[in-house]
Amino acid sequence: RHRAKPSKEVISQICSYSTLVKSSVATDEDRLRLQELVSSLLKKGHTEDEIANMVQEYQYCNSQNLMPDLIAEAFFKKDTQTILDWLGSPV
Repeated sequence: RHRAKPSKEVISQICSYSTLVKSSVATDEDRLRLQELVSSLLKKGHTEDEIANMVQEYQYCNSQNLMPDLIAEAFFKKDTQTILDWLGSPV
């Protein structure tokens, strides 16, 4: 059984890759990296529910600092207008 929670960096990576995989711009490499991160936690004894809860807790605690999914997707698509609109640009 696991002894400690994974680092914030690992949970942050899972959050980032999950968001990316949900978007239409994810690559096979992105999907593989997410799978590797989750698999490593499962091998350490964490359950899928525990991982989901840790990710949800991380997102809640850091929601002030996280970019909305729509903007993250626009960034990867190089959709500058959506990003400028979100920032309140008059352009």
